[in-house]
Amino acid sequence: LLILIAGLGQHQAHATSLAIVIFAAASAAAQYVLRDQVDWGLTVGLAVGGVIGAQIGARTMKNLPERRLRTVFAVFLIFVGARLVIWG
Repeated sequence: LLILIAGLGQHQAHATSLAIVIFAAASAAAQYVLRDQVDWGLTVGLAVGGVIGAQIGARTMKNLPERRLRTVFAVFLIFVGARLVIWG
């Protein structure tokens, strides 16, 4: 939608989408923290991996031409959709 409606390029749409996720995730996380439903040990481990993976992904995305990035993203969405259909 960011590409079709807002007219953003593929790279800018990815970056904008990720920035939006920060606020949604922080809001949801706050509710879980208030209900004491967070496994902090697991959270720290996943956060370290997530930060490292995000840096690698952002650098990789920056170096991909827009057409290739769009293709990779489309294939990824097809894979995720198929996985949801097959394994629920």
